Amino acid sequence: MRVTINFNFNMDEDGIEGSVQLDRSNVDNLEDLMYFYQHATVSAGYTYSEAIGCHKDDGNVTWSPI
Repeated sequence: MRVTINFNFNMDEDGIEGSVQLDRSNVDNLEDLMYFYQHATVSAGYTYSEAIGCHKDDGNVTWSPI
């Protein structure tokens, strides 16, 4: 699967004007997706993000690799 994430910033809310677009191919499982989400959060300015988790219906959590 190919995943694309867009972040749009405006001066009034964010203090900067512009956008960031990230694309990643070969997102084949939930761990890959969480890894991409974590990279995206850092790219959007949340530089303190270290890992992203997804709570699954079986009660387990899948985390992005650190």
